[in-house]
This record gives sequence, structure tokens and C-alpha cells, in this order.
Amino acid sequence: MVLLEPVMSYPVIMEIDDDDEDARCLQFSIPEDEDAHVVILALPEEDLLGSSADAMEAWYVNQLYKMTKIKSQHQDNILPKKLPDEASDVVAKGMSAFLMEKHGGGNDVPLKVTVTMKSYDQEETNHDYHVKYFVPLVLNNIRDDHAKNEDEDYEDVKICLENTSDNEQDDGSHGLQVLFDFILVSEEVSDLDAQSDETGFAKDKHLTPLETSLDKSIDSGRQVLKEMKFMEQREKRMRETADGINARVHYFSYISVAILFGVTYIQVGYLKRYFKKKKLM
Repeated sequence: MVLLEPVMSYPVIMEIDDDDEDARCLQFSIPEDEDAHVVILALPEEDLLGSSADAMEAWYVNQLYKMTKIKSQHQDNILPKKLPDEASDVVAKGMSAFLMEKHGGGNDVPLKVTVTMKSYDQEETNHDYHVKYFVPLVLNNIRDDHAKNEDEDYEDVKICLENTSDNEQDDGSHGLQVLFDFILVSEEVSDLDAQSDETGFAKDKHLTPLETSLDKSIDSGRQVLKEMKFMEQREKRMRETADGINARVHYFSYISVAILFGVTYIQVGYLKRYFKKKKLM
């Protein structure tokens, strides 16, 4: 899938066909004393968008990235409920053409979003959500907002996406593209578009072509460094999650070996008593 413009960080992009029998599920572990935000946005499949498909996908991917980027600017450190920018002419025309010509004017999506929270005592709670085309579904502080009471704490969150369209009816609802992003509350996303006033050339004076090219190179290098820092933070989070999973696997292995030895000891003792009773030993 080709994007027409570069983006600094990508959300997860999933294609969900109407003939998929099972839901697509993503599972995450939230560290203790932490919370997370989730954003989900549904787009029609590329065939339904025509020539504007690539431009629309690139624009919406950048919008989701900007939503996570400006999280730190909010006093509560949450994601905004709306997209940061107004749609460009190409995107606006593509949306209108799809909704009016191929979807009957409405923007309801045949997509069922189920959020399952699992507590430390393995108790599960489910929450269903409705999604609209081109409108982000934002779930801020997903652990706190889905807790039944203040004392309940959740460890894992599973988000399932299911295409509920009836493929036997030609109602314009077919495959879906779903943009998905999951970000911890404490995770800092650098503003890659911010320009430093202390470095680079002054913008209010005339620049030669060489100076302009050098200025762009400096800005590009700064963006690369900030993106590397952003990826380092995400790698750290994934490493912590992997370490937690490995620890659970180790504990499960130890418990399995202990149970195996215990069952073996009981079986040997039972057989010895049986043979002695039958006077075979």
C-alpha cells in the first residue's frame, strides 16, 4: 500500500473483509500505576474510494499521529476527540463521494468494537462501541473508565474488531480499513514539526538556495533524532511487556514441573502399596 506523503510514525492499519468469520483481536498489557489511550478510525476499502484512496489514507494516518503528538499539550494528558486539522479538498471530496454515491448518505460503519478488560483476578468485563466512517473513536484512560469500581485494577485489555456487514446484500458495505493506535499515558510523543527558534537560519531574511537547502537538511536531521527518541520510548515499552510475558512463562514452567513431580510421586507411592497388597513385592 503506497502513501503519497511521508508520515513520521504509523498507527496499525488493518483490513477487515466482510467474509471474515472471526473478529480481529489485539491484546495489550498495561503496566501497574499506568493507563492507556486508544484511537480507532474506520475507512472504506481502497476500491470504494477510487483515485483518492492513497491521498485519503495518508491524510488520516497523519491525523492520528498528530492526535497522539498533541496529547501532552492537554492539561489532562488525553487525546482529543476530533481530528486536529480540517480535511483537504481531495479528502473532503473523496468522503462526500463515498457517503453519497456508495453508502446512501449515512456514515455508520458495519464494525463492532468490543473492549474486554481482564483484571488481575482474571475477571473480564466487555464494552461495545459504535463507529462511524471517517470519525475517530477515542477511548481515553481506558483502564480507569472501564473499571467497575475505584478499587478494581485491570492488567490486560483486548480490543476486537468485527465486520458485521451482510455480504449477501449489496448495500455498499464491504471491506474496511481500520486505523488503530494504542499509547500509554506517560508516553511522550515529540512534536516533530516544531521548529527551534534558537537554531537554524532566521526566517525573516532572504536565504540563498544553498542556505535554504542547508536549513532543510538541519530540520530533517532534527526530525530524525526526535523520531529515533520516539521509537526508543516505544521499544522500551514493548521490552517491558515482553519481559513480563517471559516471567509468566517461567513461572508457569516451574509450576508445571512441580505438578509433574508431585503426580509422579503419588503414582509411584500408589503402585508400591498396590503391589505390596497383592504380595507381588
